[in-house]
Amino acid sequence: QLGHAYLEQEDDRLALDAMRQVVRCRPFDWTSTLRAARVCPLLYESAEEIAVYRSGFETTLRDLLADRRPIADLDATLPGLEPSFHLPFHGIDDRPIKELYSQLFEEVRWEQFRRRPNTGLPHVGIVVTDSHEPVFIRSMGGIIDRLDRREYRLSIVASAKGAAKIRRELHADAIDFVIIPERFTAATRVMAESAFDLLFYWEIGTDFLNYFLPMARLAPVQTVSWGVPITTGHRFVHDYLTSDLWEIPSADSHYTERLVRFQRLLSYQLRRPASSTHPMRNEFGLAPSDHVYVCAQNLGKFHPAFVQALAEVMECDPHARLVVTS
Repeated sequence: QLGHAYLEQEDDRLALDAMRQVVRCRPFDWTSTLRAARVCPLLYESAEEIAVYRSGFETTLRDLLADRRPIADLDATLPGLEPSFHLPFHGIDDRPIKELYSQLFEEVRWEQFRRRPNTGLPHVGIVVTDSHEPVFIRSMGGIIDRLDRREYRLSIVASAKGAAKIRRELHADAIDFVIIPERFTAATRVMAESAFDLLFYWEIGTDFLNYFLPMARLAPVQTVSWGVPITTGHRFVHDYLTSDLWEIPSADSHYTERLVRFQRLLSYQLRRPASSTHPMRNEFGLAPSDHVYVCAQNLGKFHPAFVQALAEVMECDPHARLVVTS
């Protein structure tokens, strides 16, 4: 718990120290070793440092595959055990690591969550887990509002709190909500009882729940899209919905899923109302002569090669001021 608290503060060094202490106390527990190995630094000085981390991580995954044991208590073990969210920002094909990571959990008794057969209209579920509702609404709300649902039943799978957020923002009628609790086994059993024919996961890998739920195979067809812009590594996620505008020609080999390419972006962005206030430059400590370069992304996305490109911009422009978000 202390290690995860440090991770929340993005203090990777102290997080790793705490988790390695657990490994020393519990050398028989492979999930403790994995929990320490998945601690991925937010920032790197060079691409070489990234390569060293990933090589060591992949070696650990292979070692654990050869010596893992069944997980007795899923609810106690799985939280916080999803792959690090920093991996996609390394600029390297993530498929080998994501496949190995997923294989570690293939011997879990997922068959205990048997799906109830559906006898009515095809049941489509859209899974949106806690704290990811705002981006889902902003990116996909316009699409959900405009779906033709005459030939299937549509449900959004969310927590009670998340369902309230989504319900306030969506305008479409006749959308059901399947409310899932926070505990993994309870959430999985609720979804199994809902008899889904297709599950669309807005994101897989941004929290433990949306990472592990697809492994329980709660629908005959499972799909995912660009909420996380890399492969899940899961054998039982069938399709990854994407766009030709996002993918390189050889991208199919980077996914365990079948890559389904659309010609347009898979998003419907609604115009947001303009702010009634217009802050002045001096309120941000910027001079009238400053040339302001804004990169509104979190620091984990600053690859060393990109940092070098920014440095070259700053060197070329003596009036440059770089603004980033923390």
